[in-house]
Amino acid sequence: AVRWPAVFINHLSYIFWFLIFIELKLSTKEYYSWLVLTFVSPILGFGSILMTPDLPVMLFWSASLYFFIRILNHKDLYNYALLGASLGLGFVSKYHIVLFPLMGLIYLSTQKKWQQIRLGGVALTFIFGFIFSLPVVVWNFQNDFQSFTFQLKHGLHSDQWKWQWPVEYVIGHYLLLIPMFVTAFYKKTLPYPQSILKYLSAGILIFFLLTSFRSSVEMNWTILAFPSFYAVII
Repeated sequence: AVRWPAVFINHLSYIFWFLIFIELKLSTKEYYSWLVLTFVSPILGFGSILMTPDLPVMLFWSASLYFFIRILNHKDLYNYALLGASLGLGFVSKYHIVLFPLMGLIYLSTQKKWQQIRLGGVALTFIFGFIFSLPVVVWNFQNDFQSFTFQLKHGLHSDQWKWQWPVEYVIGHYLLLIPMFVTAFYKKTLPYPQSILKYLSAGILIFFLLTSFRSSVEMNWTILAFPSFYAVII
């Protein structure tokens, strides 16, 4: 029973993904196909819904993606504010959300789409992001930045390096993502702005591949890459 709020939160992320498919001009049929893939996925399926601590950040990652796509497609300033709020709440949920703005910056730079961005909107994103992340920021100020320090050491540092870490990461994710899907993902070319899906999933997988040379990577750490990975496949 203690897990039911997280299960409820996880289902809210499916609503955002439905909106993402609409915003990217993908069909309802494609959304339902994506839904089936996520339900049968070992990392996103029913067992994962009950057992991983990633469900709140999954919701706010999905919300951030939706509002980011809205920013690319529309000029409304409120999307910038909602993006900031989503990133802030995602930061309160799990620190992995910091990868989203990093991937967004890389995407805008490589696609040469900076003209789509309003500077006033970026300021709104920073302001709302700071406001909604205040609980975790204030707590760390009051407690010698303990959770920040712990997570950095936990994910990027180990007293003894093991060659198996990157090998296990590559083989494990190759099998978890399903080999024929990995091949299809690599070959698939998407138009703008659908291509953001590929940047997000590949960016997360590459980031944690790099960290696997410094520390062991737990399989659920890359869970944020899976929804967009399956969307590319669909």
